[in-house]
Amino acid sequence: MEKFNLEDFETLKKEFEARENDLLKFKGDEYAQDVDRLQNFREIGLFMNTSLVEPAIFGLVKQVQGIKNQLLSGHYSWSWTTPEGGEGLKQRFADARNYLLLLAGCVEDLERCRKAQFNLDDNLDSGNCDPYGRYGPTE
Repeated sequence: MEKFNLEDFETLKKEFEARENDLLKFKGDEYAQDVDRLQNFREIGLFMNTSLVEPAIFGLVKQVQGIKNQLLSGHYSWSWTTPEGGEGLKQRFADARNYLLLLAGCVEDLERCRKAQFNLDDNLDSGNCDPYGRYGPTE
């Protein structure tokens, strides 16, 4: 068997990037409107009385735990979908990578809110956000 070389890695990376974009759009449409891609995390944060970061972290950890469980059990399908139509291990990896990107979006949102609240950037409007990245009603 040949070693997993750079060309193999690039092929795998391109496969994942293509699928991740499709999954992010498909699942994003299910959980958030175009107006606020972080809506689901924001709403769960409000329910849990925490910032939108914590729900994103929980989602990421759930994906990583699923990957770990499948790998350690030895029962997994190294594919995008299982023969039964469920999520294959490749999809779990893609979902985990997408959760990392969404988590980065949550941190970016919190930073924008923080900068606006403390007038650190004249180009940002606080939009009635609190330190948790939650937005109240506009006046």
